[in-house]
Amino acid sequence: MTDNVAIIKKFIEAWSRLDVDELVGYFTEDGTYYNMPAAPVSGHAALKQFIGAFVKDWTRTDGRLIL
Repeated sequence: MTDNVAIIKKFIEAWSRLDVDELVGYFTEDGTYYNMPAAPVSGHAALKQFIGAFVKDWTRTDGRLIL
């Protein structure tokens, strides 16, 4: 498995834990998250707020990477 695929797989798995800090940690300090149709969100503080609000009512989520 390539390094990039491994990182993406871990990022998808992190969503299952609903850990906002862990998810934000996958972004650089000035990283941008695109969640269509919402406007792009950039920077750790804004990402933490956005992702936190996005998952606040979730009890679980599952994802998978298909290559």
